[in-house]
Amino acid sequence: MFEPSRFGPLLVAEDGMRDFAVGDEVEIALSNATPVLFECGSRKGSVEDRDAALARGEWAGMEAVIFNPNDQPVTFELALGPASMMRLRSGSKKIETHRGNQVMRIDVPARSSRSLRWDMRDPSGSEPA
Repeated sequence: MFEPSRFGPLLVAEDGMRDFAVGDEVEIALSNATPVLFECGSRKGSVEDRDAALARGEWAGMEAVIFNPNDQPVTFELALGPASMMRLRSGSKKIETHRGNQVMRIDVPARSSRSLRWDMRDPSGSEPA
């Protein structure tokens, strides 16, 4: 891993890594930084209310609030789970599939917070009549 400096690229980290195909994403741990924090929960009612709605095959509204205490902006990726485990709709950001999980990504400016919202239900559930 190199970092720009006034003397040219400066080696700041080195680690062993398996081969990756061109275009594959590579995750590299850089240092112990201040973590990005998030809280996730039901938009309405308690966890029990959400679980009961899911058990009835109904949609449950969810929200995650992401806080970036760092001095630099970050792109946050929230893994919501595999499509085989839950059906999602109405995401405040596009719901994508990444590494087998349904995810939403959001840019969070430095020292700021952002929210993600979505609805979920059991994939075997049907629309209530």
